[in-house]
Amino acid sequence: AGLKVTESGSGGLHVNQIIMMLVAVTVIHLAGFIAGWFLARQLKLPFEQQIAVGFSGSQKTLMAGLSTAISMGLNIIPMVAYHAVQLIIDTIIADRIKRANEEISVARK
Repeated sequence: AGLKVTESGSGGLHVNQIIMMLVAVTVIHLAGFIAGWFLARQLKLPFEQQIAVGFSGSQKTLMAGLSTAISMGLNIIPMVAYHAVQLIIDTIIADRIKRANEEISVARK
């Protein structure tokens, strides 16, 4: 990505490129999360472990990604965007799981 921006001489990314990148990192993150959760479910792991596998399977360490991108001469924007997106999405997912568990607890009483 960084090489294409540099070669094009456009001086930076256009809005549509940024949107496409955000969509791509969101899809990649959600695919990793869903795949992990689904596989854990298929293995009949307890619900708590299914959640843990979903979260851990979709994570990427920012520093490892940045180091790799920099050493390969690539743009770091997708790495930083992925990190930001994973924080936002995982917060939303964790909050929904927490609310669902609270509703189930209330319904059981």
